Amino acid sequence: MQIYWPNWVEKVAYSKKLLYFCSMDEVIHAIVLHYTRHSDQAVVVQLYTREYGRIPCMVYGKKWLSVLQTMSEVELRCSSRPNQDMRVLKSAALSYVPQRIPTDVARQCVLLFMGEVVEKTLRHPMADEAVYAYINKVLRELDITEEPQNLPHQFLTTLSELLGYGGQRLDEWNHLKSEDIILHLWD
Repeated sequence: MQIYWPNWVEKVAYSKKLLYFCSMDEVIHAIVLHYTRHSDQAVVVQLYTREYGRIPCMVYGKKWLSVLQTMSEVELRCSSRPNQDMRVLKSAALSYVPQRIPTDVARQCVLLFMGEVVEKTLRHPMADEAVYAYINKVLRELDITEEPQNLPHQFLTTLSELLGYGGQRLDEWNHLKSEDIILHLWD
């Protein structure tokens, strides 16, 4: 008995790129870092996720751009292929809707500052749950707090400690005198 497959199954079965045709939908919780125009109808969004770290995502059309603003917490349904790093967005929704940030200019300025810092410092696609959880916590705290002016300083110091640039090295140098440091540099 001979089995007759549809024509497209034979092409997939005999193709060397079998994994190319296997796409998978997944739900991703992410923080939007920024987006750049790819063409007239497409945008590449840079996201920071708990599971994958920093990832790019292709967005076709303009209907999701209102949701994909800088430093917004979103839940995305994306299709991904095993051989490719770029995911394609299928749907998006806000996972946290801020109440006071959209109407307060000071909070918006702090949010843009934090967005620039995160976008410039988290360049590599490494997943770090502590950094993701801290950024989520700070975004919610920015929406709740009465005094958002001190939040950028706290954000910078805590983020730098989480990334490994903490103040422990400064404590090691504080007990030395300036002459010792200068003499040590000349050795």
